[in-house]
Amino acid sequence: MSDETPYVTAPDVLASEPPAPGPRWGRRVAVGGAALAVVVLAAGGYAAYGALSGGGTQPDTLVPANAVGIVELDLNPPAGQKLNAMRLLHRLPKDTVHVGADNYRDALLQTIFAKANGIDYATDVDPWLGDRAAAAVLPPVAGGDSPTTEVVLQVKDVAKFKAAAPKLFSASGDGWVIRDGYVVISQDTDTATRLADSAAKADLADSSDYSLDTSGLGERIMTGWYDLSRAATLLPAATRASVGDAVHGRATFAVRVEPDALELVANETGVTSGAAARVALLPKLPGGTVAALELTGGGQRVAQEWKQVLASMSSSGVDASQLTQTYKRQFGLDLPGDLTTLLGSDAVGAVVVPTDAKTPVFGYVSVTDPAKARALATRLGRLLARFGAPAPTVTSDGLAWGTSPAWAKEATSGDLGSEALVKQALPDLGTASAAVYVNVAGLSALSDGSSSLAGTSSVADAGVAAVGLTSTSDGSTAHLRVRVIFK
Repeated sequence: MSDETPYVTAPDVLASEPPAPGPRWGRRVAVGGAALAVVVLAAGGYAAYGALSGGGTQPDTLVPANAVGIVELDLNPPAGQKLNAMRLLHRLPKDTVHVGADNYRDALLQTIFAKANGIDYATDVDPWLGDRAAAAVLPPVAGGDSPTTEVVLQVKDVAKFKAAAPKLFSASGDGWVIRDGYVVISQDTDTATRLADSAAKADLADSSDYSLDTSGLGERIMTGWYDLSRAATLLPAATRASVGDAVHGRATFAVRVEPDALELVANETGVTSGAAARVALLPKLPGGTVAALELTGGGQRVAQEWKQVLASMSSSGVDASQLTQTYKRQFGLDLPGDLTTLLGSDAVGAVVVPTDAKTPVFGYVSVTDPAKARALATRLGRLLARFGAPAPTVTSDGLAWGTSPAWAKEATSGDLGSEALVKQALPDLGTASAAVYVNVAGLSALSDGSSSLAGTSSVADAGVAAVGLTSTSDGSTAHLRVRVIFK
């Protein structure tokens, strides 16, 4: 099939009257929701979904060519990913998932469906569910204003699926149709049928953009793709007008399993950006740092995109002019100038637990114009004094601030980048233009009695040791890498 015939030309999909009462967001049958549940990199519970592999019909051939986005998965991955998944599952704390001797597929699905009201995996799902699945978002049907959702699940036994269908769909009201060994699920049977018919004329798998973007991702446990330009057409008119040409390009992501980690890599194509500076502050933070975020070129981005930010705020009903005046009147801050100075060409914020205490130190360092930094430090000092906090320190190349003056003085004379856990979470730190590092175990030690950090202990209890994020760009493609490291 060719992608030259767009989905919107299929009259049996978009030219008919919209169904009533409209798309049922959030009411998909539990088995359809399972296809999306693994998107979340939760605390290891859904770690072992398999990469799309093998021959036969793939789920993206059941999705029309003009899809806005799609997430695909397979429950029978290549041997390497399957082995890594089993190793990772056995590293997780007891009772995180129902780990069997050699069947992680059932272990994970039993965990997911354990919370599905009225649905029993062993009797209602396992007898018919195949290995492949996809969930897609498409433009609204004719006359509608909400996106259309489609779930595609491989069916290994049609008769058993039909026997279970009344129970699976009785509460949701969703409809389905069987095509090419899959069940296509949407808001009603008519829409599901027309989606399948449209895909038969022009499917996403034959789209040149989709094929190009998803090729070369390597072994993975999941694949995602979306078109930002198409997604922009789903925004409210006022918002769409305010963002203008800012939303464009296409993006893909892949999730991979390692014996002790989950990794998500994402690529955005069709973007144009200059050469970004590499992070230089985070690797020099002191030992004991449990969280850090570094961003290069932040000041320049604020200056370039401020008008767009104001337009977006105004389209959302916020009086941007009044807001900036309030900041100047109450806090003495002149936006965007002071924000541009504060972020500078490089900036890092950090949370540190000193070796001799459990009380955390919060700090911030930026490389920026020294003259502007001096004036800003004076204004910020007056503001911080209201809260009993120390004033910023003017350095030879910018600003430094910390709840501990000693930390601010020695902020970038450490060697955090040489720590083993940092290297594991941020393997490409040396080429990144932005980075985030979280030592989950370190943060969880601070969570006692702190509601804001209460979730950290839960993540640590699930076996997560650290999380790292890096962002890089080669001028035409932006790359994001997120790693979740397990104990």
